[in-house]
Amino acid sequence: MDDKLEFGESVFCLTGNRVSGTIGARENESRNAHRNPSRVEVSESELMVSDNTKLPGKNGADRQMKDFAQLVLSDLLHQVPSEKRSRVRQTAEWMANQVVSRNYDQMGVIDALARRGCSRELVIDFCIPMAARILGDEWARDLRNFAQVTLGSARLGEILKELGLSTRDCPAQDGGAILLVACHGEQHILGAQVLADQLCRRKQQVKLIVDATPQDVLMLCQTGDFSALFFTCAGIHALPELTESVNKVRQLVGAGLPIFIGGQMVEINAENLSCLPVDLVSNDLDVVLSVLELASISAKDSIQTQS
Repeated sequence: MDDKLEFGESVFCLTGNRVSGTIGARENESRNAHRNPSRVEVSESELMVSDNTKLPGKNGADRQMKDFAQLVLSDLLHQVPSEKRSRVRQTAEWMANQVVSRNYDQMGVIDALARRGCSRELVIDFCIPMAARILGDEWARDLRNFAQVTLGSARLGEILKELGLSTRDCPAQDGGAILLVACHGEQHILGAQVLADQLCRRKQQVKLIVDATPQDVLMLCQTGDFSALFFTCAGIHALPELTESVNKVRQLVGAGLPIFIGGQMVEINAENLSCLPVDLVSNDLDVVLSVLELASISAKDSIQTQS
């Protein structure tokens, strides 16, 4: 299989206008269209999976990678409300096993999550990211091969798209939209997709572009009237493209466009990001949106003063 993950079109436009709720609400047409006739029924008890795998030998760089993978899992779990941590961990482990199964059935997985009472928000915000990180951890521990992890990650992305807010045509005017960018070289875009869905739930209009070059970002900034520019960065592979994009946008529009950076790179090495000419480096969406709101108020006050 190809090493590169395919998630369809590189640009998605989303608006936060779908009612949140449990996964159980679904039209029969959509359900029937996605069902596998030879699907294997998944029982609720199958969601109770424990991690009984053992670590292989510990040495050198391999041990550092394993330690980091465990740290990332621990950090994500601590973001989950304490009363839901056990369910999230068990569900994520089950999903990680399902998405690499030869009998994988996407709608069967979604139906099982619904019977378990998992909300879309819980699955998207916590279970899917944790399942992806479990796959990465198992790859670091030589329990999964690269093809399995790649396939599993792609399937998690498809589940996210099925459960998340609808992708829709871009409106005639992009005024006020947030441009969310995963730069060329970025190896993990699930985080960007999760963030896009979270922003939509906050009633923010979002345009998400993945595998974007600095030229792509510049062109969009020149042709669209965006309220802010968000970059997601999961690792060092996309850092050169991100750095060039930020610097070129600042040269083009000056300080008028708020720029934010988030992603796993914030946890790995924030120093490489904080030296860039951006307004904020943070993974706290509440803080980011508060800063964006203050910037919007300041801009309006400035326009009124000039008038």
